Amino acid sequence: MKIADAIKTPCDLDRDSRAVFSLAELRNIFPERSDHTFIARLRRLTAQRILKRAAHGIYVNALSQSPRAWRNEEVATRLRSGEYSYVSLKSALSEFGVISQIPVGRTRMMTTGRFCEMQSIYGKLDLTHTARPVRDLSIGHA
Repeated sequence: MKIADAIKTPCDLDRDSRAVFSLAELRNIFPERSDHTFIARLRRLTAQRILKRAAHGIYVNALSQSPRAWRNEEVATRLRSGEYSYVSLKSALSEFGVISQIPVGRTRMMTTGRFCEMQSIYGKLDLTHTARPVRDLSIGHA
């Protein structure tokens, strides 16, 4: 695959506001015949600054034109793909200036997945497990 073709797909997805990808998603975007070829392509795209490694197993389209305001939250969502995740109340209240505590360089999120503290290129991620049932997390629940 030529480099122009390798750039085209992530840029097409960027138009749909998709700039953050897990390894599994990239594997579907670049269906190589072998793992070795796929890894070599990822290394090449990263070296050419088309993709950036945001966290373990998570990559960002470096050429993305979509807003980066909540990029760390997108990284966290990809880390816990298949689980429900949401910004913690403390982080949300701080972000909107309701409380004075400011978690500098840190994003706190709740997840139905397992606990994790991780550094991404956008700051520290604190993913805290919640045992609340999914039905209690849905929008519009009374």
